[in-house]
Amino acid sequence: MKKASRILVFFFIFSLFAAMLTACAGKKEPAPSLPAAEEKAEAGYKAPDFETTLLSGEAFTLSEQTGKTVVLNFWATWCGYCVMEMPYFEELAGEYGESVRFIGVNTGESENKIKDFIEKKGFTFDIIADTDGTISQRYPTDAIPLTVIISPDGTIAEMVLGARTKDVWKEKINAAQNH
Repeated sequence: MKKASRILVFFFIFSLFAAMLTACAGKKEPAPSLPAAEEKAEAGYKAPDFETTLLSGEAFTLSEQTGKTVVLNFWATWCGYCVMEMPYFEELAGEYGESVRFIGVNTGESENKIKDFIEKKGFTFDIIADTDGTISQRYPTDAIPLTVIISPDGTIAEMVLGARTKDVWKEKINAAQNH
């Protein structure tokens, strides 16, 4: 009789626990709505704005790029993975044309070193010389390459640390365009 009582108590507790899990499973917290104006270097937030001059001499303001996807790639000439994926960005810039703006943000090197590197490699997509780190500080990371994909509405679709293949970048860019 004692064994039967224990089994009944166990069954009762198990049933109660199962009922609680079932009741909680249907309740999902709504996703927090993000303030449209809040800038934060994180997916789902408005991309932190900045103004600068491209190596080409053209003035550039990130917030003025609304309506097109922007790919910010933080890199350096000494970073092997950065250099390895730069040809992918060059090819993709040609494929996407005006619908996607590719911006290479060199972190902390001199303009002359960057220009020499770019000329030697034949890259034509836009490059920023972030010699003092002011732009990089707006998108903090402990490592490069860091690529920030910004949707046409100005929000960050994704931040990717590390190099990827051309096909992976294409998938991520297409997803951001449909964001």
